[in-house]
Parts: sequence; structure tokens; C-alpha cells
Amino acid sequence: EKTVSQRRMNNIRGKIMSKTILTILTCAIWGSAAVADISETFTKSDETPWNGSADLTWTGDVGTLDISGNRAEKPLTGQTTIVTDMGTTGYDLGRAWQGTIGADSSVSVNANQYGGLILASSSSDASAIEAGTMTGYRLFWASGDVLDLQEASGAGWGSISTISIGSANFNTDPTFTASVTAGGLFSFSDGTTNGTYNAGGAVTLGQYSGFSFASISDRPLFVDDFSVTAIPEPATLSLILGSGAGLLWIRRKFTI
Repeated sequence: EKTVSQRRMNNIRGKIMSKTILTILTCAIWGSAAVADISETFTKSDETPWNGSADLTWTGDVGTLDISGNRAEKPLTGQTTIVTDMGTTGYDLGRAWQGTIGADSSVSVNANQYGGLILASSSSDASAIEAGTMTGYRLFWASGDVLDLQEASGAGWGSISTISIGSANFNTDPTFTASVTAGGLFSFSDGTTNGTYNAGGAVTLGQYSGFSFASISDRPLFVDDFSVTAIPEPATLSLILGSGAGLLWIRRKFTI
């Protein structure tokens, strides 16, 4: 039979050990996420033309865009590609992307009007990205009204997973999302249509990400709400689950 003083001492030990594990767990989670996540909402004061600096620093065709109404808008026709350096730290085992491309008036998707997310590119050069003379991946609304996951291997873009979406129009302000795991499993969506693609193994991802789009209409397209997030590695998830179970065991062990 434990004495009252023994129970009190065990309670104190249990609390100390619980706080120690929680501290270690919190540092591990925040230490991974803090260096990995980037986001952009284009909330800089109105600037025409845009110089490429808002929350993040962007390169490419930034001079063709205006910052207005908390979004980056293209007032002229033609193709525009902008990317930001998302770095490599924290992305070893997976990434998730999000970004919106929209229009205030009807802009249907066709051979001259298309666009989406540059998921990852080995180059920050807009011309190289548009021609696909770099290596990387992009998720597009493309001609034929399709949601198209594409890969570039230095000699142009090629489709690797294509899903029909019916009649697509940028005035629905589609939000494109995509993710890829360490094993090369892609999941992607335009907010309505969802798809997956298995590369069959780990893929090489460049450090630049952003938007690319084109229009021949006098109705401008805009981009907004961009983010890239690290997918927690399995070790971190195991730490979360294991620590939770450990905390319960410790409290039970030292408070009974």
C-alpha cells in the first residue's frame, strides 16, 4: 500500500515527465512547420505595375501585373508566369500547394486561355517554365476543358494525368490544390474535380512555385491565396501518436 507522501511524489514525477514530453513534442512540430510554410495573399498597398514584392518575393512576369483589391491582376492579354522561391528545408518528404486563379467576367478555357499552379520548377525563368525546358510539375485548366497534371523534363510539358471537367470558366474563381508524398503519390483538385497520380516512386521537386496563366480576352485574370506547406514526415506523426499514448501511461503509472 502506497503512503500519501509516495502518491504525492509520484504525482509530481508524472507531471514533470508529462510536461517534458509535451515540450519536446511541441518543439519538434513547430520546428518543422515554421521553416517550411509560405503563403501570399497579395495584401500590399495598390501598386501598378507590381514590382514583385508583397508578402513573398516573386520573379518572372511581375511587371505585367497590378496589385489591386488584395490580389494580383493582369490587365493585358498574353501569358504570365510568376514564381517564388519556396526553398528546400522541411519539404524532404512531401508538399502541399494551393492557389486561386479567377476572373470577374466570363473567361472560358481554350487553347489560348488556360492556367493553374506551377507546383515545382527547377528554374525561376518565366520563359523556361512556359516552354517546359526546365524540370518540374504543374496543375492546369487546359484546352479541351480538362484538369491536367503535367510534367516537364527539359523538352516541353507533357500530361501525366488528365480529367475532363466539362465547361470550365475562370469566373468561377477555381482554387487549385495539390499534394505529393515521399513515395510520389499526387492528389490534386480544382475545388470540384479531384484526381490522383502515382509516379511509382520518389519525385524530384524544384524549389520554385507559383502561377502561370494566359488570356486573349480583354477581361483580366487574377491570382490570389497562394500557399505551400510541408507534409509532416511519418516520424513526426509517429511521435505525436506515441507521445500521446506515453503521456497516458505515465500519468497512470505515477498517479496510482
